[in-house]
Amino acid sequence: MLPTLEAARARVASGDVVGGRKLLAQLASSGDAPAMFLLAETYDPNILAAWAMQGVAADVGKARLFYAMALSQGLEMARGRLSALD
Repeated sequence: MLPTLEAARARVASGDVVGGRKLLAQLASSGDAPAMFLLAETYDPNILAAWAMQGVAADVGKARLFYAMALSQGLEMARGRLSALD
């Protein structure tokens, strides 16, 4: 059984970004575009800074990958986030 997006959001919001990433990766692998977008955010250095997450590793390559996946699934807001990474 797949986790819910709400459960993944709750993990990330509580500071358990690594745990949230695991849940989001499961959802993303099933084609869930919002999960792809949120997963990208957990790697996006701009978003991590805005969330004031300490000790969480950013990865621009992974952020780009997951934003691009979300965009390919029709989630247009990912386009702006991709541009912001350039």
